[in-house]
Amino acid sequence: MATCKATKDCRDGYSCIDMAKDNNWGASVIENKPKRTTVCIQTMTLNPQDDEQSDEVCTGAPADEEGGGGQGGQAP
Repeated sequence: MATCKATKDCRDGYSCIDMAKDNNWGASVIENKPKRTTVCIQTMTLNPQDDEQSDEVCTGAPADEEGGGGQGGQAP
């Protein structure tokens, strides 16, 4: 990633973020004694989750139930 001093150093849609601090990406600097830990990275935007929205990852009938078409299952 390109290093930067400020967001103005980055192209549109990117921000200058210090990866040595807590960040939304969970990224870490792995270089020993880097000259700079701020990099241009794509701006992350998070949409608030609807309180009534399910937090389930997958929905539908398991493959062994009627109508199920999951992994290894067959659709009727």
